[in-house]
Amino acid sequence: MQISSPLSLRATPETGQASYLYDGDGNLARGIVNGVVTFYPGRHYNRAVDGANVTVKKFYTLGSTTVAVRTVQGSTDTLNWILSDCH
Repeated sequence: MQISSPLSLRATPETGQASYLYDGDGNLARGIVNGVVTFYPGRHYNRAVDGANVTVKKFYTLGSTTVAVRTVQGSTDTLNWILSDCH
C-alpha cells in the first residue's frame, strides 16, 4: 500500500490495482479498481464508469438507515428495497 498524499491511497492487491482519492474533508471522492472508475459526489449517490458502460446508484435513507437502492445501467432502471427484521 502506498500513500502518495494525505488525500490519496494506492493499493496493489494480488488480483489487481486500486486507488482512492479523498476530498478535503476526508470523504471518498473517487475510486479506481482494476480500471473501473467510481465517482462518489455525495454519500447517497455514486457513478461507476467501465469503458462505455455507466452504472449510477442512488441510495434512499430513512434517518441513518438505507431503505432502498436505485440502479440505472443503460436503459435498465431497477429499484431494490432493503428490508430488515428487528426480531
